[in-house]
Amino acid sequence: MPGVLARYQRRTPTLAAQVGAVVRELVGRASTRVLSALATRISKNTALRALMRLPLPGRTAPRVLGVDDVALRKIILS
Repeated sequence: MPGVLARYQRRTPTLAAQVGAVVRELVGRASTRVLSALATRISKNTALRALMRLPLPGRTAPRVLGVDDVALRKIILS
């Protein structure tokens, strides 16, 4: 059933997103306490595995680069 269940997964995509959002903010025991209040019981090790499974945020290139005053002095004095 696409969109509802993913193959070989124990959690629905919606529940996995909820666990990922909580674990991203609160790691370890704090996330397990909050998730147990939301009726989702997981261990702290499972919370850490869920955190490691999340993709890293993309890096963007800076729009403006500043030049350090010390670097300018080194260039001028050398």
